[in-house]
Amino acid sequence: YAFLVHFLDPKNTVVTCHDLIPLVMDRMYDRTALCPLGKKIYKYILSGILKAKKVIAVSESTKRDLIKYLKCNEENIIVVYSGVDSRFKKENELGHLEEIKRKYNLPDSKYLLHVGNCNWYKNIPGILHSLKMLLSKDIDIILIKVGERFTKEQKELKLVIFL
Repeated sequence: YAFLVHFLDPKNTVVTCHDLIPLVMDRMYDRTALCPLGKKIYKYILSGILKAKKVIAVSESTKRDLIKYLKCNEENIIVVYSGVDSRFKKENELGHLEEIKRKYNLPDSKYLLHVGNCNWYKNIPGILHSLKMLLSKDIDIILIKVGERFTKEQKELKLVIFL
């Protein structure tokens, strides 16, 4: 929503940037998402970031991308890693973990967690290859997928069994 900075007082505005995937992976993104008009609109939206008093980047990588691709002033960027407030962390509080395992019928195991969508830039094949490699070494591990379901094409990779 960086375009909103065009309509707000930039001196009192802070913008959070999660990533610049369409700019960073421009050639690949062209094939799948942004037409020329879409690219112009996206660049206009991003130009609002340059007006904001401060920009929160969710990683050092995003900070570097802001500097490289948008020529954002490094002094205006603050890196704040994504996190969860401690009140949401119930680390086995009164058997909470066991309760979750029972609720979702999860066996005792190690888990590989993927949270998010299945867009091409999320490297789902890499996740599935890694899981297959771990399983081939007799490492007891289960993939838990939260968010969008795997696509038909991703399931057809036949790297793991999907339930």
